[in-house]
Amino acid sequence: MSKINYNGVSVTLPAGWEDGTKLVAFGPSEGPFRSNIVISSEPLTKGDSVEQFANRQILLMAENLSEFKKLKGGKATHGANSGFTTECSFTVGNQRLAQIHFYILGNKQAFLLTFTTVSEHLEKGRLAVERLFASAAVT
Repeated sequence: MSKINYNGVSVTLPAGWEDGTKLVAFGPSEGPFRSNIVISSEPLTKGDSVEQFANRQILLMAENLSEFKKLKGGKATHGANSGFTTECSFTVGNQRLAQIHFYILGNKQAFLLTFTTVSEHLEKGRLAVERLFASAAVT
């Protein structure tokens, strides 16, 4: 059985359940949408490269998000972390949103760090997000 530890609370999961914990952080309020960063992970498929994992995620987003557009992507290094980055935009309701994704591998896991903001704030948030990506450490 798997165990989840979060902020001083620990639970043991029933058989067949898996940890779906995600880390979420919110930026300062700037109108109706609050920029955020979500860090998630999933078990790595044997033999997968970081690029293969990233491309699968982009395909899922393209299938499920309205007016999805991949802006760019490629190998990236932030601090000591080598991985793959993608940028995209899509529409939710009447709001155009943009994301920067940074994918890294470690401990048989694929980690996805996602920054989401309104499209017009993407460049304004880039430096802070890249610093956060550089500070990531797979333990």
